[in-house]
Amino acid sequence: MKRIILLIALLPVISIAQYYGERSTSQSFENSELYFNSHYLNTFGINSYKDVAAGLIDDPFLNIYINPANIPDLGDSEVYLYVDFRGDRTEIEIANMYTPYYYAMDSYYRPYYDRRWLYTVKSEPEPIVSLGFLTYPLGLENKNIYVGGTYQLLYGESNYYTMPYGIYYSNIYYDSFGAKMEDRSSIPIVDRYSGSDEMTLQGHLFSGFAGMKINDKLNVGLSFNGVFHTREGSYSNISNDEYNTTNTDEYKNHSSQYRLQDYNHFDVSAGVNYLLNEKNKIGVKLGILNGVADQKYDQSNSHFYRSNTEFTDPNWNYSLSESNNAQNWKNDGSTKYIGFDYSKKLKNDNDLFLFYRYTSSNVNTTSSTIMSDTSYYSSKYTYNNGYYRNKSISSLHDSRTGTGERISDKHEGMLNIKWTLTEKANLVAGIYFNKIISKVNDNEPVVVVRNSTWESKSTNPDYPYDNSDSRYLFEDKTLEWKYKSNNWSIQIPIILNTQFDEHFGMMIGISRVLKGWRVTDATTAYFTKREKIENGVTKLETNFGERYTQPDDNYTEEYFDLITQLNLNITDKFKASLLINPEFENIFRVSQWWLSFRAKI
Repeated sequence: MKRIILLIALLPVISIAQYYGERSTSQSFENSELYFNSHYLNTFGINSYKDVAAGLIDDPFLNIYINPANIPDLGDSEVYLYVDFRGDRTEIEIANMYTPYYYAMDSYYRPYYDRRWLYTVKSEPEPIVSLGFLTYPLGLENKNIYVGGTYQLLYGESNYYTMPYGIYYSNIYYDSFGAKMEDRSSIPIVDRYSGSDEMTLQGHLFSGFAGMKINDKLNVGLSFNGVFHTREGSYSNISNDEYNTTNTDEYKNHSSQYRLQDYNHFDVSAGVNYLLNEKNKIGVKLGILNGVADQKYDQSNSHFYRSNTEFTDPNWNYSLSESNNAQNWKNDGSTKYIGFDYSKKLKNDNDLFLFYRYTSSNVNTTSSTIMSDTSYYSSKYTYNNGYYRNKSISSLHDSRTGTGERISDKHEGMLNIKWTLTEKANLVAGIYFNKIISKVNDNEPVVVVRNSTWESKSTNPDYPYDNSDSRYLFEDKTLEWKYKSNNWSIQIPIILNTQFDEHFGMMIGISRVLKGWRVTDATTAYFTKREKIENGVTKLETNFGERYTQPDDNYTEEYFDLITQLNLNITDKFKASLLINPEFENIFRVSQWWLSFRAKI
């Protein structure tokens, strides 16, 4: 399998500065594929086929997702049951490529930022179990009415990871302006204890649907789905060391991070099917979804190091540090959609299917950040009838509250044809296209105060000096962040179904996928007041603006995907299937598998 990612503009990955004052809180919100999107039981949603399965594969749950007025044909059975167990993919998904794990406080390296993360969704783990049922509630005597439902359970554990696009990364070696305060080598790091380092995810996904045949030409249907999704994680690391019994050398460290993400939505839709004649059928589906996503992030760092006693012993190294960061996000909005589908029976038992769906999402956003960081460092070293003395003090306080909106418009469509090759074999081929235009507009008033002083003195007669530096910065501003992502994909799937005998069958599917993204990103800071004081010199600026425009990012990705399914018809009423996604890029391996069972009662 071949993947090509073209990146036109890259950001530096090495940076000493840990404060990004012109980055809004909204950029740290972590999106998910579940957020503000309709949920359904996708019985063939493996890797590249997740988007194209509905409309391409003839399955009752996929047909109902296309339109709840599609009344399933259960033959001479009254109840249809489905259950599957799925293995997670063993490769890095696009939305996870740029999600960095926890970085230590003393790290010089910041993670590489992929700007797709700002709107591209994060993939969720596969459900632990998926359940579905369909039935004729009035019995086989009246098959004009059906009802059904599904349930999927999500659960997963992983290492804790910090969020890219954070505003502040604490670094005990640098002050609030990014200037070096102390030498890394002067502080002994002994890992005495590491506490929790985990992220836990839980999700409950459910849906229900019903349909009725009004007459020989008209069907109607209703459906609903809901999601309850939570991701929670923490990281802590505690160190404590004493080098001798006199307690003149000490080192203590406390570092903790905590994140909570909570999301829920309820989605309802209605559909109509109308039979134009014996060969042509059209359908319409409309729906609306309302959801809320709440996220929280708390971070606290403490640091203390002492080598000898300050101002008492002839030589010492002494430092203190403290950092606190509390952030909150809330996204509240709705998604509306409308879909059209058309099917036509061709000659020789062949079929043509076409559908188009338009989805519009409008979400209001609020966010807040309160962060503070203070640090102190002093040292003295006696040498050659003199001494070297260093002292530095730094502080930062940032408070902000933002509001905005996240808007997304999606167009998607598919055309496919089913050829009946023999009594035991058929071929389905199609083309799928989607285009998503996503925008974020955010306004965030910010008040920030940064202060730093530094003194360095030598009484060594060979190298005497007495230097000092002081800086103060006050900013009262409003950040206006505008982000736009224009991405599209084209997929060409082909599926061959064969039945060897009454018990064994196979499905083989191939898909060619081409994807592209274009991302624009700009932040404008409108300053009410900015006051700088450097070594007693004051500079005051009022009512002006600064724009920070990132170069446009362009990405493309193309690859070939293969799936195969082995079908075992144990009886006419009970079937088992094993769906696998093999890969041949370097060595053969199975990147994902699904085991499903279907029963008719």
